[in-house]
Amino acid sequence: MTIGVNLAALDFVAGQVILNTLHEWEKVIRADRNLSPVALVPKQPTVEAEVAYTVKFHLSHLEWTLEQEWVDEFAREIADIHSTGMTAARRFLDPVKRIPCPATNDDGSTCNSLIAVKGDDLLEPVTCRKCDSQWTPARLIAVATTTPGIEIWLDTEAVANWTGITERQVRNVVNQHKLKRKGQLIDLQAFNRVRANYSV
Repeated sequence: MTIGVNLAALDFVAGQVILNTLHEWEKVIRADRNLSPVALVPKQPTVEAEVAYTVKFHLSHLEWTLEQEWVDEFAREIADIHSTGMTAARRFLDPVKRIPCPATNDDGSTCNSLIAVKGDDLLEPVTCRKCDSQWTPARLIAVATTTPGIEIWLDTEAVANWTGITERQVRNVVNQHKLKRKGQLIDLQAFNRVRANYSV
């Protein structure tokens, strides 16, 4: 059983992890640049204000920081903080969807090279690196779903966004019809076939 509280989120929101890292690097920058030590800088009234203050400090010295030999270590620690925050907030970068290119080659075969589609903008142009054919995701999906032999595996959120229904409705269709899955991915072709005869 869990206690129903996201401890990582609470710890992150408390701000100590962020402040510890940013203040340590602020000490380094202040010492190297002969600035007032952190201990002499007035404390801010809230954690949020303290984080905002030290972030502002780092941004104002960023060009200088980028020229230092320790910048890789600094960047790794900042990336770790960002990753911790994303996990604590249960926010993740949108996964890249890959859809087989349905373009027809000169010999009559299907290209089938995977085209990366980021986000959910159905009108953002994408290009196949193998055959140079250009598509919008909407057209790519429409053609791919009617091309024999092509499989399109997408996550629940993508299927919901691209079919105009809710994620819950997608899960209902998948569960009721026991559709084959690859981990968290759903076969869009099979989903559309059963959905054509099923009202969500």
